[in-house]
Amino acid sequence: MVSSPARIVVIDTNVFLSTLITPKGETSRILQKICIENDFLFSHATQAELDSKVSSEKILQRRSWREIKLFTKVLRAEGRVVSTDPGIFRSRDTDDDKFLDLAVTGKADLIISGDPDLGQLKNQQGIGHIIPIIGVRDYAQQFPDGRGYRRVSRIPEILQAMASINKRKS
Repeated sequence: MVSSPARIVVIDTNVFLSTLITPKGETSRILQKICIENDFLFSHATQAELDSKVSSEKILQRRSWREIKLFTKVLRAEGRVVSTDPGIFRSRDTDDDKFLDLAVTGKADLIISGDPDLGQLKNQQGIGHIIPIIGVRDYAQQFPDGRGYRRVSRIPEILQAMASINKRKS
């Protein structure tokens, strides 16, 4: 069987944070699927945002530094870093611009986000008509069986380990 080429996706930081908070949750399960079925992109700006937000109080209450560092290290190893030109797109929420710039520069096929501001762009003239912006659940519904493309990802293994740590803490 010949596998289809990988989709290239941009994943918003909130998806990674949700997964860190609840490694056995629905977002985590779908993120694992996304990471196995697609190639995903980072820019220096999106990596910096992830680094900043993983040290929030909400994350630190649920994850150890060791878990956080391992998770972000694996994401960096598996994602592809793309140099972007800031300012390609301007949105209502300027924090979202780095994801839009990354998607355009990296020639992404999809942006996956739980951010309502990014989600609203899919209905406006501009980026949403060039690159689809979908939610995590939308991804699972639109691509239930994958495309034949599979890559080795350590993300499921790490999330399963985090989930078992949660069981032991309970």
